[in-house]
Amino acid sequence: MSDLTLFKFEGRNLRTVKINGDPWFVAKDVCDVLGITNPSDALTALDDDEKASFNLGLRGSAPRVVSESGLYALIMRSRKPQARAFRKWVTSVVLPAIRKDGSYVMGEEKVATGEMDEAELMARAMIAANNKIERLQTQIAANAPKVDFYETHTAPRGNMGFREFAKTLGVYERDLRAFLSPEYLVKLRADGGSVRVAPKYRSFGWFATVPGKVVITPAGRRALAERFYAGKQARALAA
Repeated sequence: MSDLTLFKFEGRNLRTVKINGDPWFVAKDVCDVLGITNPSDALTALDDDEKASFNLGLRGSAPRVVSESGLYALIMRSRKPQARAFRKWVTSVVLPAIRKDGSYVMGEEKVATGEMDEAELMARAMIAANNKIERLQTQIAANAPKVDFYETHTAPRGNMGFREFAKTLGVYERDLRAFLSPEYLVKLRADGGSVRVAPKYRSFGWFATVPGKVVITPAGRRALAERFYAGKQARALAA
């Protein structure tokens, strides 16, 4: 999903996103500014390539967005006196800010008028950048266990024996065999030394039979690791 950028026009929000490098505008915000009370009706007059639904990461259905040409079409439909000022603001502030560096610092247009000095603008930009860095670092830390899991259990290292696979799970081989039998493997000897794949799972591609033993394939490592950890978590919750 593209980063959401928020602009303010006379106290009203205007949310923008980039789709394939081009600016798009949340239709509801545009209509609110222009005094268009029925956005759905207004959008029917636009061409198909001027409107779309886009997931902004918010709850509910994906809101409708309009392209730059769709924005101008909506401005022309508005009879509100602020429509002209809005068009001028979009072309002189919003679009240059988006195309210049892909970002916008709240109030940066005030530098040109002298209402804000460059030092304050730089301070705001640094705060915004630091906030984004902190958010991304938090997201990276939250994703780290998932990254470790997929690197461990999906790396193309070929087939694995039970002992080697048990090490990647952090358990003893006997614990792995206890997990696999009898759901996935059928014991041929009482001591569990010789097994065969349970009929239900022979077509899954999780196991391979090599001379004298059964081994676990890369696809099997991922699938079985997911099931092993899920069962471990369920047992911990039930304890």
